[in-house]
Amino acid sequence: MHARTQRLPFADASFDAVYSFGVLHHTPDTQVAVEEARRVLRPGGRAIVSLYHRHSAFHWIAVVLCRGIRRGELLSRGYRRLLSEIEHGARESGAAPLVKVLSRRQCRRLFTGFSRVTVRSDHIDYSHVFPSRAPSIDASRRFVERVAGRWGWYLTVLAEK
Repeated sequence: MHARTQRLPFADASFDAVYSFGVLHHTPDTQVAVEEARRVLRPGGRAIVSLYHRHSAFHWIAVVLCRGIRRGELLSRGYRRLLSEIEHGARESGAAPLVKVLSRRQCRRLFTGFSRVTVRSDHIDYSHVFPSRAPSIDASRRFVERVAGRWGWYLTVLAEK
């Protein structure tokens, strides 16, 4: 079945859980999509949603600093295009998918209609911190793994209706 995130074809309170990984940061109206997820959840139901993290190592180091500033792509391509090209195949195809990056505060605001909301940071790769180098020593790899809790590429929102 195919459906729009802003208008799900389900009755109110139909599900115990809603799960979305890497989708809602591509929707034009993320707030409406979150409200739809809440609508279809039963009381006490849970939403688990992962969104791109604005304050991640990947966003600031690999995208903005290395590609955007160091390679000059921020000026030549623009921020929106730079972000869209993180998606697989976008640069080669010339596509410009909508890509949003959100802060923890923005995530909490999106989920204000829920009774309990937790936001955590997940997923960091060595290349997010050191984009042009292979890991040289175990200590640097351990450092990267430690920063994932703060600067991971995804913010995972755990919300209860």
